[in-house]
Parts: sequence; C-alpha cells; structure tokens
Amino acid sequence: MRLPAALALTTLAGIAYGLAFPPVGWWPLAWVALVPFLVAVRDTSARRAVGLGVWLGIVASYGVGTWMPDAVVSYYQQSILVGALMFLACALWQAAWQYALFALVVRHLGVGLGAWTPLAVAAAWVAAEVARVV
Repeated sequence: MRLPAALALTTLAGIAYGLAFPPVGWWPLAWVALVPFLVAVRDTSARRAVGLGVWLGIVASYGVGTWMPDAVVSYYQQSILVGALMFLACALWQAAWQYALFALVVRHLGVGLGAWTPLAVAAAWVAAEVARVV
C-alpha cells in the first residue's frame, strides 16, 4: 500500500476513535475505529508501521483533546503555536509511542497465528491502552 493511502486510512481510524468518545460520543465507532489502521499496517515495513502508529496516536489524541491548544492560549496567555506544541508533546507522551508499539506488534502478528490472530491483536490493543494510562 502506498504511503498516502496508509496515512489516509490511519487518519480515518484516528478520527473515528476520537468521535467514539465525548464530546461527540458516537460509541459504536469504537468497535470498528481501528479497522482502517489494521489494514494500513498489515503488509507494511516495521518502520512505516511505527510511523503510522505515532500518527494514529496524534490524530486520536486530537480527537479527544481538541480543547488543549485553546486552553493553553486562554489560560496561560501563550500563542497558538505554543498551544499546538504542548498538545503535540502530550500526544507523543500519552498515546503515540504506545500505538507505535501496537502497530509493530500487529505487523508481526499478521504473519502466522491463524485463527488466534484476532485475539492476539485485541490483547495487544488492550496492552497499549493500559500502557497509555499507567
């Protein structure tokens, strides 16, 4: 898959993930939000999988944290650039590296677990989410 298509699928997954949570709260999207991302990382290189995982972390974080750059501007009297950089730093710390590792694991799981693959991918996602909140 070409990089623009992989980025588009990953962006779609991140947007769907964000929409599943408040303030929008379209919770049924949570059941299918990762499907485009899983398609994007299925047959890609390890380096690209990690990059797509980082991108997923940033997009998904923005989906649930759109308020953060504005809050930095309003409450701390900083520029929007500082707000965006603060958001990016938080997204990289709180989601991007965990999702990058998840992408790497998914890429490796896709080669040979057969019927156990969906269960292993689900377990990897749960591990990434637990790592995100610990």
